[in-house]
Amino acid sequence: GAIMGELLDYNKKVLEVHPITWQSYIGNKNFTKIEKNNIKNEFPGKTDSWYKNKMRNIRKQRTVDYFNNKYSLGLDDFDVADSMGIAYYANEVLTKR
Repeated sequence: GAIMGELLDYNKKVLEVHPITWQSYIGNKNFTKIEKNNIKNEFPGKTDSWYKNKMRNIRKQRTVDYFNNKYSLGLDDFDVADSMGIAYYANEVLTKR
């Protein structure tokens, strides 16, 4: 919020990019119904929140794996990988209009 406020104070254009937008761009799309069912079959009897958290962590790991493979990195931090995903999307899509 503070960074956004500073940018707006200097009349800079601020774009909102939803996570699914940049995640899909790198091939990390939402789980299909089949994939969700596979997780439920692999880990039966869990709560809905457990399954949501499991799927979230799998998708976060996919983002880490994407950038580790693309740039031969040793990332293991979900937040760093998410930041790379946002920056990568911005560089590839938003700055090349």
